[in-house]
Amino acid sequence: MSRFLLFPLLFSFLSLTTLSAQPKIVFNTEQSKNVRVRPGDTMRFAITIGNYGDTPIDDNYRISAFFNPTQGFLSSTQYILEATEGPGLALDINEKKEFIFEYVIPEDAPEITQNLIFTAQDDRQALHIGGGYLFMRIHIESFIPLPDLIVRNYRFPRFQNIYNSIPLQFEVLNRGELLSFEATDVKVYLSASGILDQNSILMTKYEVPPLVVGDKITIEDTLNLEKVPPAVYRAILVVDEEDVVKENDEINNVFNFGFPYPINDNAFPDLFFSIVDYPRELFIGDLTANQRISTIIWNQTRVRDIQPVSISTPICNHIYLSTDNRLDENDRLLGTASLPNGISGNLTTTLTFTPNECFEDKNNSPLFPNDIEAGEYYLIFLLDAENEVVEYFETNNALVRRVLLSPMSNSFSNLNITSTFTEISLFPNPASERLSVRYKNEKEQSITSYALYNLQGALLLSGTWESVEGDNLQELDISGVGEGTYILKIEDEVKKVVVAI
Repeated sequence: MSRFLLFPLLFSFLSLTTLSAQPKIVFNTEQSKNVRVRPGDTMRFAITIGNYGDTPIDDNYRISAFFNPTQGFLSSTQYILEATEGPGLALDINEKKEFIFEYVIPEDAPEITQNLIFTAQDDRQALHIGGGYLFMRIHIESFIPLPDLIVRNYRFPRFQNIYNSIPLQFEVLNRGELLSFEATDVKVYLSASGILDQNSILMTKYEVPPLVVGDKITIEDTLNLEKVPPAVYRAILVVDEEDVVKENDEINNVFNFGFPYPINDNAFPDLFFSIVDYPRELFIGDLTANQRISTIIWNQTRVRDIQPVSISTPICNHIYLSTDNRLDENDRLLGTASLPNGISGNLTTTLTFTPNECFEDKNNSPLFPNDIEAGEYYLIFLLDAENEVVEYFETNNALVRRVLLSPMSNSFSNLNITSTFTEISLFPNPASERLSVRYKNEKEQSITSYALYNLQGALLLSGTWESVEGDNLQELDISGVGEGTYILKIEDEVKKVVVAI
C-alpha cells in the first residue's frame, strides 16, 4: 500500500475515534422521587450530576427540568407546569457535582400529578444517553397536616416449618405530618383467599398509642395456630381498621403477606412439568405423521419435611400454539386432555399421584390445522388448566417450548388415502347416521383410539374402543356431523369418510 494512501486512511480513523468520544451525563438524587406538595410550596432538591463518558465536558450545555402531565391526581384537568433551564457544570471524567434545584408551585395550580424530568442537552445532541435522565413524580394536593399510620418491616423466618405457631415482628409508623392524637390498634388476620373478608380469621390485636411524626412502635409476638384449620394462608395486618385516627391516606393501612408454605402441618400437592418430548419439526394438517408429544408431570413439594398428599381426581391439560412465549387471548388452543387419556381421547378417568411421584403422559397428539402458516412458534403446555387440584404453588403449571411448523407435501384433497390402508374398511361410505368400521388388531386385547376431523383439522369426535386380537367390527355414530368429507384417524392410520344425508 502506498504511504500516500495510508496517511489519509489513518487520519480518517483518528477523526472517527475523536468524534466517538463524548461525555455521558447521569443525574441522581438521594431524596424521594415521589413528592407531595401544596400550591404555593417551594420545592427544593439536591441533584447530583456526573460525567461517566470518556471525555471531559465544559459548562457549555444546558440542564433542563421540564414537566410532563400524567392522568389527573385529584382532577382530570391537564395542567402543565413551566419548564426551567440552567447552565451546565464543567465535569471531568467520572467527576460528580451537586446543584440545588428550586421551583415554586403556583398558587393557582390545580390538584394534579406531574412528571419532573431532568435532562442535559448541548447544541448537537442529548448528553444524558443510556438512561441518564432523572425522573421524579410531583403530586400537587391541597392537603392539611394529618398523621398517616402504616404497617411495615414485617419479618418472617422463611425456612422454618410451621406447625403450631407463627412468629411475628413488625412496625407501626406515623409517616404523616401531625401527631396521631388518638390511640388505636393493629389487627392480625389469616386469610386463605388472600383478601380480607368475612371468612378471614382474626388472630389477635395490639394497641397502638398516639405517635408523633416519624415515631414508631415495634411488635414482636408468637401466634398460636392449634385451633386454625389447615390451609395455605396469607397474613393480613390492618392498622386503625375502625378509622379512629383521621389520616392523610386511609387506604395504606393494610399489609398483606403470604407464607411460603402451608401452616399447621398441612400438606398440599404441587404439580409441574419436568420434561416435554416431541419432534422439533411438526407438520401442518398431517394426520399420518408421528407427532406425539409426551410429558413428564411431577407431584412433589420443595419444602423440607412436608409430604404432599395424593391426588385422586381428573386433571385437565391444555396445549396452545403461540407466536410468542406468553399465553393470551390470541393464542390457539390445539387440544384439551383429561389425564391419562391424552388429547386423542375424551374420557375422564381418575388419576392418582402419590407423593413425589412422576406420571408420563404419552397420549397427546395435537393436530395443526391447515389454516396455520408455517414458521417458528411456541407450544405452551398448561397443566391443571381448570384448577381441579388445589396446589401448593399455582404459578408453576405452565411450560413453554419452541417448535417449527412445516407444510405438508400434499393436502387432504390430493392424498391417495385409500391405497395404503388395506387393514381398515368402512361401510357404508358414503354414510348417513352410522358408520361401521372393520379393522384387524395384531395385538392381544387392547384399547384402540379414534378421532374424526373435518378438512380444516377441527376435531369433531374422539374416543376409544376395546379391541380383541384379530378382526374387529365397531360402529360410529356420525349423525351430528353434517354432510361433507372427513378424515377418520384410527391410532396412526387415516381414512376418508363421506357423509351424505
